[in-house]
Amino acid sequence: MAGTLIYTTDATNVEIAAAAGLDFVVIDTEHSSKNTETVVEMVRAANAFDITPMVRARGYDDPRLLNYLEAGVQGVVIPMMETAAQAMAANDVLRYPPAGNRGNCTVTRNARYGDHRANFAEYQQACNDELLCVGLIETSAGVKNLAAILDTGVDVTITGRVDLAASLGVSGQFNHPLVTEAAARALTTVTAHETAFAGHIPYDVTEMQNFAAQGYQFFLYSADVFILRNALQDFARQIPGRNV
Repeated sequence: MAGTLIYTTDATNVEIAAAAGLDFVVIDTEHSSKNTETVVEMVRAANAFDITPMVRARGYDDPRLLNYLEAGVQGVVIPMMETAAQAMAANDVLRYPPAGNRGNCTVTRNARYGDHRANFAEYQQACNDELLCVGLIETSAGVKNLAAILDTGVDVTITGRVDLAASLGVSGQFNHPLVTEAAARALTTVTAHETAFAGHIPYDVTEMQNFAAQGYQFFLYSADVFILRNALQDFARQIPGRNV
């Protein structure tokens, strides 16, 4: 599976990602400015264009997690996941009982405003089964505790090399041997666990192909703002008489 981050507040970019053939989008709320209403509109766009909507929260304790779920996101990406306790805290919000402690409401958008009231138990089970809990492994502590994190029921882990490099004392050197080795250890742990998918953040197509050959199955590529900036910069560099 492959998708991209949506940093802008325009739901059109969700539609464009779908039209381009991506499998999912991750609506970013960690580093970008979005309110819950914007997330809802982006989920609507994803539903209309048949692409899986996910959201990157501010953290495992983001107070808006339940709002995102009720809006209809099908996956939640938790940044800086470092411990099993954090993963369990997130799981409590994301999953209905008995798997978690998600609050119950039968009239939300995700519950089709009451359509599932008569079969709410089946609806709850479907939500638990279909929702992806994605942990961003971005620190040395996250790598060290990954086996315990996976035991809590995390479905996908994604290695974040930029923050991992900073955590390892080689900030800005995301291809440093220390980072590569830590990522390899994380991949080995996920592969051995057998109940989760291993994800990575490739910076180009060649990296994605290399990561796939290593066993990664879930790819989060770039962001809408960066893709647009690069495309326009490539054009601007070719304007006669211009130096960009």
